[in-house]
Amino acid sequence: MVKGRITNLNEEKGFGFIALDDKSGDAHFRILDVIGSVQRGDEVDCDVKKSYDGRLSATNIRMKVPLADYVESLSKGYFSQDGVLVENMIIKWPQYVAKKLGEAKPTITYSQLRKFYDKIISFQRQLEIKHNFDEVKSSTLLLSPLVAEAVGKNKVPKEFQVFIDANLQQAKLSENHYIKGFALHYQSVLGYFKYYYPSSK
Repeated sequence: MVKGRITNLNEEKGFGFIALDDKSGDAHFRILDVIGSVQRGDEVDCDVKKSYDGRLSATNIRMKVPLADYVESLSKGYFSQDGVLVENMIIKWPQYVAKKLGEAKPTITYSQLRKFYDKIISFQRQLEIKHNFDEVKSSTLLLSPLVAEAVGKNKVPKEFQVFIDANLQQAKLSENHYIKGFALHYQSVLGYFKYYYPSSK
C-alpha cells in the first residue's frame, strides 16, 4: 500500500489523481472504484501499478480517517475516573492536533481557529449568565454545520471538521464537559498552534 492525497477530481468524466507520498508521481484512479465519497485533499492508501505506457494507476483505494488515534482517545472522555481533566487533553493531544491542523490542506489560519474558539467562549459566557445548558448545547452543536460548510467551500481542512465533531460528542454531555473539558482542550490546541506556526495570521 502507498499513501497519498487526492489532488484532482473530474466528477463529470469520473476520474481523479492521487499525489503519492513517495514522490513517484501522480496516480490516475476511477471515482467509481472508491467506496464512499471523496474530495480534493483527502488522504488515502492505495495500491499502485504501472500501465503498459508507463502511467501510474491507483486501485484498492481506502480513505484514511483523519486524526483516528486522537478521536479514539477522545471517545473515552476528557476526565479521569476521579473527574479530573486528563493531562493528555491539555498537552499531548493538543500538540498532536495543532501539528496536524498546521500540516493539513487547505491551510487553516490562527484567525480561523480563534474565530471558532471565540464562539465557544461566548457560549460559555451565556451559560454562566443564564445557567441553561440545553440552550448553550443547541448553539454549540450548530458549530458542526458551520465547519462542514467551511470544509465544503475548501476554506478549512477536513481534519478541523473531525476535531470539532469529535469534541462536540463530549461537550454536549454536561456543563462540566463543556467548560472544563471542551473549552480548555480547544484553548490548548489554539496555544500550541500559535507556538508551532507563529507566522500564521
